[in-house]
Amino acid sequence: MDMAEQIDVAGNTKRMGPVERWDVAPEAEVLGQGVSGAVFAGNDPHRAVKVCRRCKPYSRFVDFVHHTDNPHLPKIYSVRLGKKGMFGRPTRMRVEMERLIPLDPETTDWDVINGFANTCHAVTEGRPVIVDADARDALGVLAISLGHYARENRLALDLQCANIMMRPTTGELVFVDPLR
Repeated sequence: MDMAEQIDVAGNTKRMGPVERWDVAPEAEVLGQGVSGAVFAGNDPHRAVKVCRRCKPYSRFVDFVHHTDNPHLPKIYSVRLGKKGMFGRPTRMRVEMERLIPLDPETTDWDVINGFANTCHAVTEGRPVIVDADARDALGVLAISLGHYARENRLALDLQCANIMMRPTTGELVFVDPLR
């Protein structure tokens, strides 16, 4: 295990704990780290590998991605689960996905992200949502379906900036880990 640092959108560096490299090359660059896992550069420059320890919320998100065709979700290529722990759930998970890039705080349209978050939270809380013509695009549809999924599965939303990335080829927003 090695130590990783996380840099937030304001440019502040935060020292994180040790990262687990389950079936990831020792020389693979750590791209990011959160509370329950880390993301590494994949062998292919267009892919990344996420290894997480607390699997339930992220495995639910992976399930959501597999059943939702939306350009604002990451492309997932493979999923591998570790051995099961004492409660019958996998103790770790390895997900190979497309490699994305962090948002640029200078060019990101924060109103769009705030609108997405507000819609998700309203649906999750059971409040009525009025969908205007602008929200009927793929992002608006994702906000509503993600909100319903979180509510039905009793998951909390985690829509912080570190969980929103950008697809380098198109500039599209991609929500990579919006549930906890």
